[in-house]
Amino acid sequence: MTGINCIVFYSTFIFSKSDIKGHVASVYISGVNMVTAVIAFWLLKYFGRRTLLIYMLGFSAIFLALEGYFTSLDLNVNSWADNADLAVCLLFISAFEFGPGPIAWIYMSEVMNEKGVAMGTFLNWLFTLIFAVCSPYLMNEFPSASFYGFGCCCAISCIFTIVFVRETKGLNFT
Repeated sequence: MTGINCIVFYSTFIFSKSDIKGHVASVYISGVNMVTAVIAFWLLKYFGRRTLLIYMLGFSAIFLALEGYFTSLDLNVNSWADNADLAVCLLFISAFEFGPGPIAWIYMSEVMNEKGVAMGTFLNWLFTLIFAVCSPYLMNEFPSASFYGFGCCCAISCIFTIVFVRETKGLNFT
């Protein structure tokens, strides 16, 4: 529910109305996604899962709100907004890969049994399918609102993490 799949799947559509070509933006997004995913494993050694989740979900909410703002601007008139839009999108991708991207999977495997992990995986792919089908309509009809909605989901997830998620770094579950 962070909006990562919407951005990755439809980045060419998101940037089709900007001066930055959609396929170029898609390459930048995929490159940043790959590099930050590798760096995230080193961050997990130094920071706890809960800490990274809290900060990165908070940053994700902020970056998605900014993405919604830049999407609402008339990009044909404001070429500076094209670069800002791409920069904020790349910052969101980085925040996602440093936090909720890998940590959700790690955390599930640490606190759930096999059935729980299977159910979590099923729900993840079900919602990915739903958003993959609905995203073109959402992005076409309500582009800014889509990003604001995903940002709200990240903010709610951040609050949930603060209240309910416990740190598992260094704990032995055997």
